[in-house]
Amino acid sequence: MMKIFKYLVILVVYFTLGWAAESSDKWVPDGIIKGEEYSHTINLVKDRLVLHYKIDSTYIYFGIEVKSLGWSAIGFEPDKGMKNADIILIFIENDSLKVLDSYSTGIYGPHRSDKELGGQDNILDVGGRVDSTGYVVEFKRMLNSKDKFDKPLIKGKELTLIYAMAKSHNIKKKHDLYRGSIKIKLVD
Repeated sequence: MMKIFKYLVILVVYFTLGWAAESSDKWVPDGIIKGEEYSHTINLVKDRLVLHYKIDSTYIYFGIEVKSLGWSAIGFEPDKGMKNADIILIFIENDSLKVLDSYSTGIYGPHRSDKELGGQDNILDVGGRVDSTGYVVEFKRMLNSKDKFDKPLIKGKELTLIYAMAKSHNIKKKHDLYRGSIKIKLVD
């Protein structure tokens, strides 16, 4: 009877520790960027706009740190300017963070939501926090959502990433703090 009890205790400890280790590896969109949570970090604007990401076989996971209370955005694969860019707009509305899956139909915009254009909102599992100096938002999306307004993000392929920041919460106002573009290659 004592041997059975010992084996049961060992099994309980084994499964408890195994579950704890497994659950600590899971990504949680809580607005807190932890040390090894993301495999890549790109400082887009002098510590004012920092992009963290990691990818697996299905999803890309983003953590974005913004030192401003105005809107910010990242976008993928524009043709010219912002034309045909897959854009993710981040802004504060009624004291909470919003993430909008958007698409730019012109060189200088507008960037309407994918839903308005007949597509889908493919931003998943959004979480974040706002304080007096800015905000942190985390979310994921499929590498290839198959939405005609989302660009496929392909591992190992170089892509153009555009970014912008504004002083205003109003996403219809122009980016008046920063804007730019870089080439990146998505890797594990």
